[in-house]
Amino acid sequence: MRIRPGYTLDIVQADLDYALQKWKNLYSDQNYLFGRYIQTVTDTHDRLAQAIAEPRLAEGLLAGHYWQLVEMRGATELHGILVLEVQQQIAAIEDAQRQLKELRAYAGRPGVPVVYDTNMLNHWKQPEDVDWKTLLSGEGLDGKRARLVVPLVVIDELDRQKYGDGALARRAATAIRYLERKLDRAAPGEAVKLREGVTLEVRLDPPGHRRAEPDLEILRCAADLDGLVPGVGVRVLTDDYGMRLRAQSMGLATLRLPAAYRKASTGMDTASHEVPAPARR
Repeated sequence: MRIRPGYTLDIVQADLDYALQKWKNLYSDQNYLFGRYIQTVTDTHDRLAQAIAEPRLAEGLLAGHYWQLVEMRGATELHGILVLEVQQQIAAIEDAQRQLKELRAYAGRPGVPVVYDTNMLNHWKQPEDVDWKTLLSGEGLDGKRARLVVPLVVIDELDRQKYGDGALARRAATAIRYLERKLDRAAPGEAVKLREGVTLEVRLDPPGHRRAEPDLEILRCAADLDGLVPGVGVRVLTDDYGMRLRAQSMGLATLRLPAAYRKASTGMDTASHEVPAPARR
């Protein structure tokens, strides 16, 4: 599930509860079903559309079958078809409530979220070798816990890159092996402990998610977290200038690692990274 900017988990819960009660009331009392069906769509559409980006519940209310049902008004078979439609809407809202419960658990994980860009797994030292406490404290954040988040699109990019030739393919393959080794015994999306105060997790795509290009997907992951846990200090970890500009345009803060954390022979200028890596704590 993805909720829209400006909405909280509690607001979404209230909107889902409202919609579910409306549709259950319609199912339990099927008198004047057609007119009440139209009214229930009207009553619930805007609340679902305004608060929830994914799943697209509001679109489901006004999908093609809605207009087909409108055109069938007066048909003898309409009642049975409407009952099935109401059942489907109830099931969709109940599934959204399940997704919201999972989203609450995701939002409640401890630590300052650091969302990884692909280049940071290819060209920089492994996540567990970074002194996150010092880096985050230097940003004015609570450095006691670092929550490292790898969007699924990053893993997909690494998978594509590992089949190429040259250093990039080798580094992508190394990054994939590292993630597999660390996450091997974890359930998909579950956070694992790298060391004291540092966890690693993969952010899976929500069901029915429509992907954008990779950079935007990474930034969406960070923006979603920033909305779910405002004030914690979500950071996008990247060394790409274009990515930093995109993040800033979305109101997201970025983080860069000192040059000493960069792998050798990357071919990148180190002039802007002359800060030595702190000793890991």
